Amino acid sequence: MKKSLDEPSQQDALPQYAFADRLATALSLDSRVRAVWLEGSLGRGQGDRHSDVDLHVALKAEDLPEFRTGFETTLNRVGRVLRHHVLFGGTMVGTLLLNKDDQLIALQTWLSDASSLEINERRARVLYDADQTVRLVPGSATKPDEIRQSLHVEITYFWTLFSTLPAIERGELLSTAHRVHLLANQVILVASLGRGRTRDVGDWRLNELLSEHERRHLEQIVHLPELSQPAIIAAHYRLAAFMREIGQAASSAWQGEYPATLERAVMTHVSRDLERMGFALEPDWVTYEKVIK
Repeated sequence: MKKSLDEPSQQDALPQYAFADRLATALSLDSRVRAVWLEGSLGRGQGDRHSDVDLHVALKAEDLPEFRTGFETTLNRVGRVLRHHVLFGGTMVGTLLLNKDDQLIALQTWLSDASSLEINERRARVLYDADQTVRLVPGSATKPDEIRQSLHVEITYFWTLFSTLPAIERGELLSTAHRVHLLANQVILVASLGRGRTRDVGDWRLNELLSEHERRHLEQIVHLPELSQPAIIAAHYRLAAFMREIGQAASSAWQGEYPATLERAVMTHVSRDLERMGFALEPDWVTYEKVIK
């Protein structure tokens, strides 16, 4: 077995590592398995007791279907499977199981083709390597073109989501309140991209993608004083103002083009519809300083 270097001792004490080691040992008895490694926060050595186990298993392509079929049986040898389901066309298996000490483990197992085993040395912890074929390579910095493209995708998706706000007319308060959090997630992604960092953490570690100011501001926005149409609409507009601010700054920092035409078209459509419903908006909507009554 081969493990990455410089892992803090407190990380090794996490029960997820003990579970992953037991599972890797069980998998090493299967001649079809060529390599097993961890990615995610545990692979980077940044996990804690709440971290999921992101496991990768490399096999030859022809062995994948049969391995996938019997994988639940293998898992039951190292824990008790509570839920087991195949996702993404069979490339990932999601499992919830009880560890030997009755600790709940959330396991995501990614099935990879053994013909290509180049792994970022800073993002992985190798647990088993049958033929010493795993290549740990230095991670490359994200290219500016990739940042610009990602910014375009995330910003335009924000405005696409925002354009559905008039559906609040249906009285679907739960749905439109949920959209507040989806929009906040887009703001987080754009703020992080503006600093050159792509989303590389799970949903339970979003704070590290934000500055302290950004985090506090977003927390204030998504804290709805009540579940009502005015409160939800006001939160949408405050998020729009924040997206406009960080989106323009991020696009400028990476020499990209902020989709101002899309923003204006969406805001015009949404504001007109809300005014038709009887919600009073300040005339200069471009400033996003709205008074929702």
